[in-house]
Amino acid sequence: MIKIKNKNVPLKVDKASQLERTRRLRFLLKLSIFVVIILFRWLYSDNLLGDEIYVPEHFLKAIVFFATAYMIISFIRLTLVAIYLRRHHQQSGFRNNFVIGINQIANLLSYLALFISILFLFHIEPGQFFTSISIIAAAIAIIFKDYITNMINGLIVMFSDQLAIDDYVKIGDHKGKIVDITLLNVHLLNEDDDLIYIANSTILTTHIVNLTKNNQKKITLEFSLQPNQIEGLDEMEQHLVNSMAEYEEHIRTDSMHMRVTNINNNAVTIKFQLVLNKQNRRMERDIRRHLNWNIISYINERKHQETA
Repeated sequence: MIKIKNKNVPLKVDKASQLERTRRLRFLLKLSIFVVIILFRWLYSDNLLGDEIYVPEHFLKAIVFFATAYMIISFIRLTLVAIYLRRHHQQSGFRNNFVIGINQIANLLSYLALFISILFLFHIEPGQFFTSISIIAAAIAIIFKDYITNMINGLIVMFSDQLAIDDYVKIGDHKGKIVDITLLNVHLLNEDDDLIYIANSTILTTHIVNLTKNNQKKITLEFSLQPNQIEGLDEMEQHLVNSMAEYEEHIRTDSMHMRVTNINNNAVTIKFQLVLNKQNRRMERDIRRHLNWNIISYINERKHQETA
């Protein structure tokens, strides 16, 4: 696991905005270089540097193609991001799902343009190349179908409004805050500051609870007792409520309650819930730790009384 501190996560928004400004400046610089290349390409057909140094036509073709494709991709990416932010009245927000999705598509198209440029560099026509390897491409697609499916699922997650950066979610057995979404996985920061990578294919096939869009101030603690330990549940509930006196100013009045959610021959599942006045991840973590220790101490105390 990779550990990150919660206090560092919000800085990613600022870094993303700075990175976007840097991309815009780089685009202007690359646009200037691109114009120079086009001018040289137009002025000099087969011989760019004179009679002393010969530059082959296919080499120039590869450079011009990649430069043209890259500039078009960059321009469209910057335009779409600017239009999206303007329509949503945002000055920043470059960690938005839509922006992340556009960036990933732009990266994929840039790699494709680079690959085609390499084909031109080696005197290979892209149309003939892709036609000749159609059978091999089908075999490669079958071999890497899981990765391709994962990438497609990643794009679906990016362009949907179900999950977003900074949402607090529960995915399967993992609970935490989404800090990044890529083509391969979702990065989840749990309560122990461990960074968990969850594959996008898992995201679309697993039950997900978005606590941010539901009730992000609710704290639910689930635990199990043996059937012979469930006597005095009212006393346990009152004990836990009394133990929360030091956190009284952070908890909504009369929101604490305990209930049985499942009963079987081996265990009884119990939930203790409360609602905070405002969202506070550090306070939530302290309260969970406090409740866990009080539940354990209460059960041990009851055992000691029964054996005394």
